Amino acid sequence: MRAWAWVVLSACVLWAGCGDDDDNPDADVVDHVEPDDTGADGDDDAGEVEVVDDAGGDETTPMGPVFLYQSSAGDIPDGGSYYIPLNNGTSTVVVYSEQLDLFTIRNDGDAAVTLNSLTITPGTGVMPEEFELREADLLHSPLSLADEALAPDGTRDFYIRLFPVETSERTATLVLTYDTTHTLTVNVRGHGGSGGTQQALFSPDASATWHKVWGTAANDETVAGMAADAAGNAYTVGWTTQLVDAFAYDLLVSRVNADGALAWQKTWYSNWTAGHRDWVPYTGDGDPGATDSIDEDAGFIYIAGQTCDGTNSPDSAYALVMKVQESDGALMWDRLFAANAAHNQANDGATGYAVDVAGNLVYVAGTTGADTSGSESHVMLLALQKADAAPLFDLAIDLAAGTNDRGYTVRGDGAGNVFVAGYTNNRGFLLKLTGATTATPTLAWAKQVDLGLGSAFVSMALDAAGDVYLACDRRGADTFFAVAKFSGATGTLTWAKTYDDPAGSSGKNNAHVVRVLGDALYAGGRIAFSDFDTNMGDGLILKVAAADGGLDWASWFFGGKGTEEMATHFVKGFALSGADLLVAGQVYTSNHNGAWYRGYWYDGIGEWTDYAPAVTDITTANMFNMANGSFQDAASHRTWEDPPAALVLQNAVDKTDGAMPDEDVFLMRLDVP
Repeated sequence: MRAWAWVVLSACVLWAGCGDDDDNPDADVVDHVEPDDTGADGDDDAGEVEVVDDAGGDETTPMGPVFLYQSSAGDIPDGGSYYIPLNNGTSTVVVYSEQLDLFTIRNDGDAAVTLNSLTITPGTGVMPEEFELREADLLHSPLSLADEALAPDGTRDFYIRLFPVETSERTATLVLTYDTTHTLTVNVRGHGGSGGTQQALFSPDASATWHKVWGTAANDETVAGMAADAAGNAYTVGWTTQLVDAFAYDLLVSRVNADGALAWQKTWYSNWTAGHRDWVPYTGDGDPGATDSIDEDAGFIYIAGQTCDGTNSPDSAYALVMKVQESDGALMWDRLFAANAAHNQANDGATGYAVDVAGNLVYVAGTTGADTSGSESHVMLLALQKADAAPLFDLAIDLAAGTNDRGYTVRGDGAGNVFVAGYTNNRGFLLKLTGATTATPTLAWAKQVDLGLGSAFVSMALDAAGDVYLACDRRGADTFFAVAKFSGATGTLTWAKTYDDPAGSSGKNNAHVVRVLGDALYAGGRIAFSDFDTNMGDGLILKVAAADGGLDWASWFFGGKGTEEMATHFVKGFALSGADLLVAGQVYTSNHNGAWYRGYWYDGIGEWTDYAPAVTDITTANMFNMANGSFQDAASHRTWEDPPAALVLQNAVDKTDGAMPDEDVFLMRLDVP
């Protein structure tokens, strides 16, 4: 009788606290429990209780000697339910925070039982880490329970941990198996909350097939851009600090196979390692590097960047372009360019920002002093044969006298038309050259686009019709994630859109990359929604109808905003691999986070609105060949090898050793619509 009397008392405490089942249809409780006198031997302690509800129905439920107890709920019967936290039925748990509720397994029988297993299985749409079982120790270690004996009157404590990642109801099923054939099942519920904007996991499913980070524990690794081949292998270019050069940057190039395994990694560094940068320079606000600095074509990748010759003066910079074999990372050729072979004046230097392969030619866009007098720089456009790097032309384009002009992105259509976009006179520009398969191309037109003071275009894509799509580094009182489409024939604006947080501004909204994939335009960068991480911002992807700019879907990557979770993500590259989307970007943790690199993709909560920047003709552009321009083989200038200390590619959830703050490359393979 002792065991059953105790059960009745505990259950009454639960039901008094939760209320009548008829009054609360969401609560899996009943009004009272009475001893069942109809057992096989007619005794009250026949091992059964009678469950009675207000409607007058009853059912006989076998109880057995093993019970699950929780202080806010009493004994929880087989088939019952429990609400986290503390079974109150209404409270929420803030997303990316944890709630631990303590439970006890109790053996009220006269003999020992064997606890075979205890599992918790997330419900539909619930992520595995949202419900976990933990030990009742100071560290709340993962539960380890397998064929564990529980003596008569013995107890076994454990926690259920709720860690919601969505502001909605979260469900799971708890199953205790004991003595091999007996089970006790409890339905567990909870609800995520944010205190503000609702947060829903991206649907259709955008869970990562795999999510990797690539880097070291102590150094910063930065990605500039990504390209991919037809098989879904991804190639990245970026740089690292303090790997070879103890004071500056060394270029990093990698291949990650379609299954997420690292195929090879290489570093390119100059002979001067005392603070001299070998890298892909910055292009815009919040941008870790030029996203169009890498391109893929027929078994090879092509990369643009910058190196130096051993001094820190402006004239020390060389534009760099290289060709790498995809299968094994072999360097096929690399070339340096300066506006003058003497390379001893301030205007002799050059910088590469972007590369594109069209037909048999490799085009490189950047900036140079063009071996001219004065302090201004001009747009640089180089053309080389992709087979052997034989130069075709080296052009300088002065778009506005007395200002600095930079070509941040370049695209060719393979028919002799080449488009260059970037920065001039504190605004964005777009220009078109025709006849660019010859040594004497013609400037067809040039447009200045007023995106705000200090603004620019930082990435470009062409569609099959030859129209142009641009990622806008749009600035003003705030920064904005903006995308625009222009006619490739005339340079007129077709449409422009801005994706923004309707609730406020943050200065952390940046468009970094655009790609035409199939009949859709993908745009990526960073966004900072007001109820979430406004301090650092989060990765953003939009899928847009290329024809009219209609938004198909938007999704943003968030990993929490607590001090030990905060990290910014920049999306820097896309590629389709079958039905999946390959994504590359930058993760940068906070001063208190070296162990949290993961997160989830969520439905976009921003507004996609029309935008109408002013577009004007540039009528004073001056394009000329650099008479003293010099290409040289880079072989005697650098080393190309495996990194002396290998960088580690690992699952994002496994990295916990970052030196705070830590910067790494991330790559994902996503299942998206």
